[in-house]
Formats: sequence, structure tokens, C-alpha cells
Amino acid sequence: MRYFTKGLFMIVLSVCLLSLIGCATPPKKEEISEKDTIIQNLDEENAVLRREMDRLTKENQLLTEEKLKIDEELRVIKEDLNKKKSEESTIK
Repeated sequence: MRYFTKGLFMIVLSVCLLSLIGCATPPKKEEISEKDTIIQNLDEENAVLRREMDRLTKENQLLTEEKLKIDEELRVIKEDLNKKKSEESTIK
């Protein structure tokens, strides 16, 4: 019984060591090239998204400037309208 236990222990130990050796082997070249391809594709997609974000930021800035100009024109028109109303009320 004692030898059976030692033998079983040695078999389990051998299996554990072999599995560790199997896990420690470096990845295959196909796996590395797949990962590199995925990383390269993600980098390209990231670059495209950054360019799009820059374009949208510039467009947003232009629209904000245009809105400020329109707001200023609207303010001037309202002031003119208020002046005309006040002149009409004083005339009456």
C-alpha cells in the first residue's frame, strides 16, 4: 500500500510538472503574428478615430464661432427693435 501511494504521488507530480512545462513554452509564431495583426488593426482604427475626432473638434469650434456671431447679430437687432419701440411710445 505504501508503494502504491508513493507511485501515485510520483505520477501526479509528473503530470503536474509536464503541464507546467507545457504552459511555459513560448507561443507559436502563428499566435504571435495573429496578435501583431490584431494590434496593428487596432492601431490603424485608433488613428482613424483620432483624425475623425480632430475633424469634429474643428467643426464644433467653427460652429461655436458662427453661433456667437449670430447671437451678437440677434442682440443688436433686439436692441434696435427696443429703441424703435421706445421711440414709438414716446411719439404717441
